[in-house]
Amino acid sequence: MFSTHPPLGERIRRIDPSWDGDFPELPEPGDGAPAGVAAPGAAGFAGAEAGASARPDISNAVSQVGQPSPAHVEYAAALIDRLPEPVVSAAHEPYGARALVYALLLDRNPAPRQVQLDHLEAAADDGVFEETVRLAPVVEQLDPRMRLPVLEIALPALRALTSRQYQRFEENVVELVEADEVIDLFEWSLQRILLREMQASFGQSRPTRVRHRSAGAVQSSLAVLMSVLAYVGHRERQAAEGAFAEGWRVLPLPERGLLPHEACGFAELDAALVELDRAAPQVKKRTLEAAVACIIADRKVTVEEGELLRVVSAWINCPMPPILG
Repeated sequence: MFSTHPPLGERIRRIDPSWDGDFPELPEPGDGAPAGVAAPGAAGFAGAEAGASARPDISNAVSQVGQPSPAHVEYAAALIDRLPEPVVSAAHEPYGARALVYALLLDRNPAPRQVQLDHLEAAADDGVFEETVRLAPVVEQLDPRMRLPVLEIALPALRALTSRQYQRFEENVVELVEADEVIDLFEWSLQRILLREMQASFGQSRPTRVRHRSAGAVQSSLAVLMSVLAYVGHRERQAAEGAFAEGWRVLPLPERGLLPHEACGFAELDAALVELDRAAPQVKKRTLEAAVACIIADRKVTVEEGELLRVVSAWINCPMPPILG
């Protein structure tokens, strides 16, 4: 029932629920993969540098919303095969899935970590705390690029929770995130994906009504999103300004500049995503094109940029396959 290695099709669908079950024939090495798609086995999605000739095509990347290419299918399968067996097994059932999420959120610093463990020992459902402790050393060794994919693989098992179990799980996630009184980008990303996916599963979300039919109507929200993406990918302000300009150029809007750091916190980003989710489909498409342009301005996609794009596309109901390049 909780097989460690289910059929390949099932494993791929856990990474990308929109996959149609088709295994298109993959091109032989040297035959020429689609523009911006790495050859099978090449690093992709995050942390990979691409030369000028390998820069992903922005329109092509966004056109793949809900339509993963053969390279994406192979990427997903390879990703699953690289996961440690204890992680894969745990992700398939509700106790292990909760423990995986808790383990992903454990702090590396001893003091806040102990606060987190003390809370879980007192508040987690029976058996989940022990499973968290068992999985923690394995989860700590995961490639950072695998953190959100592990969460997504665990989502089907989390949807099997009862309402009471989910409420306690959600409360524990909040406690773990706030244990050190600092929320980092990964913690925010994990919370946003959980919130979006689980609210829908437990009937706590309503269909979004279109309120904004032009990019101009969400110009302030776009400026926040582009600025956050630029800062996430670049430590130097000049480089961030260049990335912002690359993204903003895609939008049918008057030129403007990078927002200051203090205008780009998680509260501002949350508010921006709420408004962008209320935009018309053509505005969402242009938003993703601008986001991709901003991210690939320096010819590379970092783990943090990839995670943030993953959240943005999911939050506005336009889930994108990873950028392979």
